[in-house]
Amino acid sequence: MDAVPFKINDVSLFTEAEGLLRNEGAHLCFEYQTQDGILGVFKSEIQQFRIAFDDIASVTFAKGWFGKWWGAKIVIQCDSMDTLQALPGASQGRIELHIARRDYDDADHFVYRLHESEQVFVGSTIA
Repeated sequence: MDAVPFKINDVSLFTEAEGLLRNEGAHLCFEYQTQDGILGVFKSEIQQFRIAFDDIASVTFAKGWFGKWWGAKIVIQCDSMDTLQALPGASQGRIELHIARRDYDDADHFVYRLHESEQVFVGSTIA
């Protein structure tokens, strides 16, 4: 199984989410929990959200300022706004997963392996 840690900032006022993005073969699985963004003390139950590869228009790895030093993220764009509506932080069928510096190489390889796989994004545009 292929996985990379992520963070979603500004889920709502003073709330963020942390989790793992996994490639489970036929879909991507977001396993996450929300927490208060100030102390990180109040946490929700762990939740899972899955997206079929057929619903994904593109997956990109955006390097941050100065390479891996600041702002790297995985950006997932879906064909429909409805696809991601249950995922915190999603807007207009798009979610930006912020990647910690220590996970930069894993995230870069994760996206590369998604694009390399022949079963993924068949008939879709890859950014």
